[in-house]
Amino acid sequence: MKITTIITLGKTKANGDRAIYLRVRYEGGKKDIPLNLFCERWDKSTDRVLKSVVEDRVYNVRQLIYQLEKEGHSIDWLFQKLGTAATSSFYDAGMDHVEKLISMGKIGNASAYKTSIDQVSKLYPNITISGLTKEKVVSFIEHKKRTVVNNTIRRHVKILSSLYNIFIKAGKAQSNPFKADGLMPPYTITRKRNIKIDVINKVYSLNTKATDLFYLCFLLRGMDFYDLAHLTQANIQGEYLYYYRGKLEEKTLQIQVKLIPKALHIIEMYKGDDYLLDVISMDANSNTKAYSKYRVALKNVNQGLGVATEDIGYKISTKFARHSFATIGKQLGYSKDLIGEMLGHSGRTITDVYLDMFDQHIVDDAHLNIVGQG
Repeated sequence: MKITTIITLGKTKANGDRAIYLRVRYEGGKKDIPLNLFCERWDKSTDRVLKSVVEDRVYNVRQLIYQLEKEGHSIDWLFQKLGTAATSSFYDAGMDHVEKLISMGKIGNASAYKTSIDQVSKLYPNITISGLTKEKVVSFIEHKKRTVVNNTIRRHVKILSSLYNIFIKAGKAQSNPFKADGLMPPYTITRKRNIKIDVINKVYSLNTKATDLFYLCFLLRGMDFYDLAHLTQANIQGEYLYYYRGKLEEKTLQIQVKLIPKALHIIEMYKGDDYLLDVISMDANSNTKAYSKYRVALKNVNQGLGVATEDIGYKISTKFARHSFATIGKQLGYSKDLIGEMLGHSGRTITDVYLDMFDQHIVDDAHLNIVGQG
């Protein structure tokens, strides 16, 4: 394992102090080792820590790194030797994962993780990974109940539980405080986001770009607008469209959707240059900028839908396409497993998914019936 080190400054504290750290970079991450030195020992003329002061503090760390490389120990061995495994900053470790997601182009996931990390850090500014106990998680949930609905809290708990699973896998945590029994608040039933097939047909008859794209999401088995916007010509093979859900971090199961004539007509109407549809354009310079363009496109389509459908007594968003597809499928008597497969829902193991998969002709027949083209 290759390990590099560099001296760096920490964040400025409320009293003006800035701690000096030895940053250890290794395959899969980094960790700042506190040297118990502060910025009065920093040489401003060279922007470096005074060599004579830091040598003694750094020597021990570098000796351990040498031993690790020579004897083949894990990175966790090093941090346990230094006594830092239990004192890793929750915020810093969480933001490392956010940066990793951004580098992978998963800006939506990165934004969701950052939001939940920020919520915890506002209540517990200097909390460590091990310091976030079940008791503190309970206090966090009770605190959030004052300002947000249970469904928002449930989303935070799921994201933070996923983050702790990542910490455990990386050896940064021993247990997951968000998996304790009785933590999750009950689900709050919200306003249903579905409309009947006759209303969906009325929406399509309004003949605007926003309503056409909404109808296309519905025709493509309730496809998320994010997935629709990021389709390319390569996703179309013969009479089917193949894609992976952008919402899911692991791309393990490809979704296969029959392309019916009305869907092909809308695709042809709004054919794009960079992507299959003229919704967003590629930005090779920045994943963050590309995601911002998508957010603007989503906002514009939802605003267009709201204005267009107000005249027929509804105010809908792109989410209605997915929810309506599922609800109509249920009303037609299709099983939850079949509807879940058509929507590309996660939750089961990959083995279960492959064992339980329906024959494609069964999926296609149900698909056509649900969208009224059977």
